[in-house]
Amino acid sequence: MEEIPAPAAQPVEAQATQAVEEVAVVMYCTDWCPACRRARAYLKVNNVSFREVNITRDREAAMRVRGWTGATRRRLPLTWAVRS
Repeated sequence: MEEIPAPAAQPVEAQATQAVEEVAVVMYCTDWCPACRRARAYLKVNNVSFREVNITRDREAAMRVRGWTGATRRRLPLTWAVRS
């Protein structure tokens, strides 16, 4: 039986970069929310690309957030990381 060579090990940094590139980040937020501002700043400072959905401007998105959280009040920011 022929032996199959093991794949070359990647440095941890390369593995982390590859994992980040495979994930799409979506943040549901508002303009007025202090926690949303902090989350937005954190993502930008750490060079995480993300798509922002402002639930103040998008009523359907606001309804989805309420459905996901089960909240009568908005609980923000709500951030999703989705594997591409």
